[in-house]
Amino acid sequence: MTKVRRALKFSIIANHLDSLLNLIAVVIIARILTPDELGIFAIASSIVIIANSLKTFGVGNYLVKKAELGKNDIKSALGLNFIISVTLGLILALAAYPAQIFYEKDDIGLLMLILTIPFFVSPYAANGFALLTRDFRFDTIFKIGIITQASNLIMTIGLVYLGFSYYALAISMAVQSIIQTFLVRIFAPDSMEWIPRFKEMKHIAKFGFYVTFSNLFNKMNMISPDLIIGKMGTPTMVAYYSRGLGLINYIHTTLAMGIMQVALPYFTDSKKNGMSIEDAYLKSTALINGLLLPAFVVASVISKTLVLFVFGDQWTESAGLVATLCFWAFFNNIHPLVSTLLIAEDKEKHMFIVNLIFTIITVITIFIAFPSGLNAIAQAMIAVSFVYFITINVVLTVYMKFSTLKFMRSQIKNFILCLGCYAIATGITKIDLFIEATTLIQMLVFLLLMGITWISIIFMIKHPLQQEFKKVFL
Repeated sequence: MTKVRRALKFSIIANHLDSLLNLIAVVIIARILTPDELGIFAIASSIVIIANSLKTFGVGNYLVKKAELGKNDIKSALGLNFIISVTLGLILALAAYPAQIFYEKDDIGLLMLILTIPFFVSPYAANGFALLTRDFRFDTIFKIGIITQASNLIMTIGLVYLGFSYYALAISMAVQSIIQTFLVRIFAPDSMEWIPRFKEMKHIAKFGFYVTFSNLFNKMNMISPDLIIGKMGTPTMVAYYSRGLGLINYIHTTLAMGIMQVALPYFTDSKKNGMSIEDAYLKSTALINGLLLPAFVVASVISKTLVLFVFGDQWTESAGLVATLCFWAFFNNIHPLVSTLLIAEDKEKHMFIVNLIFTIITVITIFIAFPSGLNAIAQAMIAVSFVYFITINVVLTVYMKFSTLKFMRSQIKNFILCLGCYAIATGITKIDLFIEATTLIQMLVFLLLMGITWISIIFMIKHPLQQEFKKVFL
């Protein structure tokens, strides 16, 4: 087994176990905390997420993709990490109570203060993970991830049951970052440097500027609804939209993140070995979309049962949002690896510009659609994501000289897979026995039948996933 396939195997396993632990936490917490409580936490955490997107300043990607990496590079990267992360932590701490006054919601200030703790301990963890990724040591990343997620799950549930409400979520996240840093100290690679260097950081910062703000704008597309709805609406409205979008993001993370973590070192390695970067992109995109796109389509069909199963009866308002947002996610993820590709090809500036433009479009769209309700916002986002898909095709054609026709041909089997899964999923939901069953039985039956359907179609149309499954897991 090649180092890429071995890394992919561990990355996928780790990601699925991580997603399972997250699901357990979500299922329990959604039944204990009210929509209003989770809405307040969503507002506070959304503000912190903005700063969180900036704190590593692209240092991790720099360490992964640099062809020749010396000790001074690693030390300078750590130094830049410290400067950016600690500064952001201090800014957030100072902004905590002004944010509480702006949103006129109690406890947002204290929640933000607790959530700033990771900014003061994360630089070592960020560098450690980047170096492990560069070396394809996803088995070690797997160990660290499972230990930290398990401890986070236990602490979160324990504190929630003890009556800490949304503070349980913030405290657990803070403690998790400390545990993660401690584990990186134990499992760090030999190339890890522990003393920061505050010289020769300019070239890292230049690379990091475009990568970081590109990621920030991408995050803003996800969290801007929480921030805008939180100001113009109520915490409960924030919670309903946030839960719906969170469920979509959970599907994406569960199915795709394991592959996406390996993508940058894979593209970089392909480039070093003189392989066609377009072929590598088409192959990896065809594989990841064979997982993602059918899942979004199927989730739109069973959105109500899915919401009731994961969150409980008090979240039925999110069901319609999930059904709509699935199609937003579909168009938004037809090019799931485009950011990674452009970073590998030193064209991160183009992704920065695209994400900036679409962040502005997203914010304006939400403001315009808000008076018509949450469903109107979700519907408007479908149009935004479709335009985003078209724009990415243009960027790849103009700046990467990729063939749009070649890309669409590589996705034909994925579109067939989506149509087949959608048809069977719709048929299942119309069966009387299925309709009359409990939510738990509906989910179990649906997952079993759709799993059989998905695998059957893959083998029938000879999808690329058929061979990849054998190579990775056999």
